[in-house]
Amino acid sequence: MVDAAFSHQALDEELQTLSFSYGPPNGRTFLAAHGDEMLGCIAYRRLSDTICEMKRLFVRGSGQGRGTARRLCMAAIDAARSDGYTLMRLDTASRLTEAIALYRSIGFRDCPAYNMYPDALMPHIVFMEMPLVTGTTSPS
Repeated sequence: MVDAAFSHQALDEELQTLSFSYGPPNGRTFLAAHGDEMLGCIAYRRLSDTICEMKRLFVRGSGQGRGTARRLCMAAIDAARSDGYTLMRLDTASRLTEAIALYRSIGFRDCPAYNMYPDALMPHIVFMEMPLVTGTTSPS
């Protein structure tokens, strides 16, 4: 199902427009490295003037178990706050239980679907969001 979700999202096409989707002013991209080794990446993109979406968290095997994913998430969250966003959303495959546990541990909570996928995929997608400003409520 994860492969089906990624193919539905047209990843190859997205990579061709990476700097537009995940570069200023529409978003940001972050890389994690240790020495000369690239360990992982994360990005976020603009959904509206106040809402952004975390995307493409990936950590290589050599970066796993070292807090790399958490640090990448926090860098993206901090930058989104600095950029004035008040809510961050994400979606992920339900079988990625470690990622879901990480997202929940840093403050994301389940929310209604905000993206549409093919009907066969929808039961396998978890939608989450996190207010970026204390005291705000989500527009779900």
